[in-house]
Amino acid sequence: MDINSNDNHQADSLAGFPPLSPQIFISAAREDFGAAGQVRLALEAFFGKRAVYMDASAPLRLGEARFEAVKGVLADTWLVVCMVGKGWPKKVITDSNMGHELEYAASLNISFLPVLIDRARMPDAAALPEPLHRVASCPAEFLRPETMQRDLDFIVRAVQRSLEQSPNIEPDALRTAYGELIIPDALHAGTLTFNDRMQLMDRARGGDAGASLELGLRYLTGSGTQKSPRLALRYLELASVAGAQEATVNLVLLSRHGLVDKRIRDAALGRLDFSAILPLAEPARQALLEVARDLIIQGESAFQVHGLMLTKALNGCTDSVVVAKLRELADSGDEFSRSYLAELLFEQESRYHPMSRNYQR
Repeated sequence: MDINSNDNHQADSLAGFPPLSPQIFISAAREDFGAAGQVRLALEAFFGKRAVYMDASAPLRLGEARFEAVKGVLADTWLVVCMVGKGWPKKVITDSNMGHELEYAASLNISFLPVLIDRARMPDAAALPEPLHRVASCPAEFLRPETMQRDLDFIVRAVQRSLEQSPNIEPDALRTAYGELIIPDALHAGTLTFNDRMQLMDRARGGDAGASLELGLRYLTGSGTQKSPRLALRYLELASVAGAQEATVNLVLLSRHGLVDKRIRDAALGRLDFSAILPLAEPARQALLEVARDLIIQGESAFQVHGLMLTKALNGCTDSVVVAKLRELADSGDEFSRSYLAELLFEQESRYHPMSRNYQR
């Protein structure tokens, strides 16, 4: 088997996204690629090829473009297996690829599993860049030539334990958003095993909206698995792209709390089916109306119309500020705004109100 081949990851692209990441990322200095390759083969044999990533072309791919690609993988990674060879602290500093990988992983609070190669020692934290101090305190495994197979077995078991005990990171804003989100009661039943999770990931890679939605909600709530807000948002976005309206609505709701950036929110609004808005619990409905009002008052013209369409779909009330914006858009020639304004005036005043007749098509 060619340990330098990453072809299996190239097939995981979906709808223009970077490849869906595995949960295990192997980081190694170029001098330690041989040992890292052995670890990779052992992990792939146990977890499957799609679960493991190692950029074996790193010595040939330097610079910003390579680092941006790796960031996309690390954004979904749960565990970094860090290969620690002799002289490792110096390698972290001089090998820009490895240093960037590890510091970015640390900034995302990803778990680390150091692997000490051929009796290498874990350095003191003071010998490492400040962002990597916690790597020095992580329990380490060994990889020695005379006990290679036994050590690889121990590494596989350690990785499995780490994946099942991924840290529970929950932003305060996410806690306040839970009451507004669309989360089916059935999601809270049962535990999701590691194999179940990998099967759902395979289905998600194939474009299965239901699998992506289930993964997103499970990672969001911790139902049957450990919480991971990063993975939750990733899979909710994939589910939205694949057509799951529940995911699309949840992304819009999460944007209200600053948990989804403007690019993702705007794309979700573009996928929202206003004519068939889901039956919503009152907290979700009120939160969406707040999003709609913000869009109408503060948004760009295209998204002001989105806000109006959302308000109408939810049968929301319009205050004087919203009506004033509606008049501006109607006067500018927007057909939806003209029609909606006419309906509002008809309902609020009377069929024969002269202003209502002015805005009839």
